[in-house]
Amino acid sequence: MIDGQDQIKRGIFWLGSATMAARLLDVGATVAVVGLLSTEQMGLGSLPLSACAILESLSGIGIGSALIQAKTLNRQEESSLFWITSGAGLVLGSILIALAPVLMFTYSEPRLLALLAVSALKLVLVGISVVPLQLLSKSLQFREIGAVQTLASLGEGATKILLAFAGAGAWALVLGNVARGLVLLLAVLALGRFRPLWHVSWSEARRFVRFGAKVAGSGVLFHLYKNSDNFLVGKLLGLEVLGMYKVAFDVAMQATDTIINVVARVGFPVYARLAHDLAALRAAFLGNTRSIFLMVAPLAALLFFAAEPLLELLGGGRWSGAVPAVRVLVWAAVLRAATTTFPSVYMALGKPSYATIESFITLVLLVSGFWLGLTYFPEWGVLSVCYVWLSVCPLLLLGHLWVTRRLIELRLGTYLRVLVAGLGPVPFIVLGLQLLARSPLLAGGGAPRLLLLAAAALAIHWAYLRWVLKVRLRELLPKRGQRTASISTSSS
Repeated sequence: MIDGQDQIKRGIFWLGSATMAARLLDVGATVAVVGLLSTEQMGLGSLPLSACAILESLSGIGIGSALIQAKTLNRQEESSLFWITSGAGLVLGSILIALAPVLMFTYSEPRLLALLAVSALKLVLVGISVVPLQLLSKSLQFREIGAVQTLASLGEGATKILLAFAGAGAWALVLGNVARGLVLLLAVLALGRFRPLWHVSWSEARRFVRFGAKVAGSGVLFHLYKNSDNFLVGKLLGLEVLGMYKVAFDVAMQATDTIINVVARVGFPVYARLAHDLAALRAAFLGNTRSIFLMVAPLAALLFFAAEPLLELLGGGRWSGAVPAVRVLVWAAVLRAATTTFPSVYMALGKPSYATIESFITLVLLVSGFWLGLTYFPEWGVLSVCYVWLSVCPLLLLGHLWVTRRLIELRLGTYLRVLVAGLGPVPFIVLGLQLLARSPLLAGGGAPRLLLLAAAALAIHWAYLRWVLKVRLRELLPKRGQRTASISTSSS
């Protein structure tokens, strides 16, 4: 019998450790790059990254998720899927190249043409990586996935830093993104055991493509709404303002996104195995949800207070104007974390259309809100976009709770208790940091102030876990005796 919560703990342990290492690499690269690039260069580089991210969501046309959800899979089918997703990567790269002149004309920026054309290489590399990477997820090989993730971050970070120091400007962001795709492919082929046959059959792949197309629809809509703010801010407010907004968004959302991605990657294959047992699935989902909030909510509280000293360190105060946006977006990040936990359940239950509908509704609400805010409240600047993020996410959460009450019999009261437990440390952290902010200890600025705030938040969070929730560190880790059993179960 599969212990869903322990499988998730084991996955979070391995992927979380790897992600922490990867995030440290990313933070180091971000500090170096943001300190070297101008606001205009940051805004210019953001547009190719956003366009690439939207098309990248179509990599494999959702076949990766279909592969994980499938109950049976043979080597011939794996090979057929590999060649189809590799071909899809080539097609997506070609589409991005074809779109380059359109975006160049829209933004009246000739430099976008070459930046977008080179970004297309990332789509080809990711398309080749889809099946080998998802096979690692299907077999719950979280240690190997973590290693792949860390190496990819290392490749991207090193490339960005070297090119930024060399004065490459926006090219540092674009080529760093391509380097991530290259290292990802090399690492997954080296650490995985998948080797494709010279075999492809559409009849074998049809059932995966049919399911995957629904998942891909959800994915592309997700990335459309996630990146639509960049396109609108860049068009209506200019590249320099976009650069400032991009830094604020990354500071507020990037760490939360990392946690969400780890937990989602761990949770989905486990949910898929528990789809026949709603009680076990519900318990795994609630445990997953509490874990997410216990990580992202304290982080949001810390970033709210640490935004000013953190941005003072980046670029010698060049990005201090982003502080108000960060302080709104950190709370939007917490609410967004709540909404992003549900689509994995829908797909595990074989209902990807639910995730697609959710993404479409989110796209309409966010894009409409962004446009209205930027058009009718120009005096607010990018803060109007931040307020839209903050106001739309609660509405989406209520919709998800209504759907899951029918799908997995999740009661509102049960979810709210988990939510309160996850958000529990926030009032204590806010009060503690508020008192600390009035202390002479924070009279200075820069790194000492930042480190003191982080140490205080960590200590309060640890005390909440230890004395309020009565949770010990070893309880957050997988049970030692079940690791082998879990692995053997996943390989059978």
